[in-house]
Amino acid sequence: MLRFDLSKFSFWILLSGVSLALILLIAAGIAWESPERPVDTELVNSLSREVIKTRYYYDARILVQEYLGAVGELSELTVNSPYLGLTAEAKNSALELLVPAEAKGFHLDLVIALNYMEKGFAGDQANLDEGIKRMQVLIDENPWLNE
Repeated sequence: MLRFDLSKFSFWILLSGVSLALILLIAAGIAWESPERPVDTELVNSLSREVIKTRYYYDARILVQEYLGAVGELSELTVNSPYLGLTAEAKNSALELLVPAEAKGFHLDLVIALNYMEKGFAGDQANLDEGIKRMQVLIDENPWLNE
């Protein structure tokens, strides 16, 4: 018959027990920790809105500048221009941006202009003309795009 001798393992059993007790004491201390300082949620929300707004205007400006830099002069674009993929990519990038409330109108106009241009590059001159017109209005009405 196999006999198990605990005396050989008494040190390890004692060490395990002390470790478990220490872990429980630490966990209890964390659970009973004093309450956190109150957070000014109004301030946090205000700062978050400012960060979102700043980031959006930066990203939108870069997106428009890079797109216009790639396609060149708007007045020279034709349905035969090879910018269908680039325009679709720019529109998709615009749709991925987190838009602050005060920029929703601009953002919608940007996506609509890119959508018309995308349809135009797919072969519809009327849509391309409408997209170019809308894009030019956006550029003219938002001087921050050229900063």
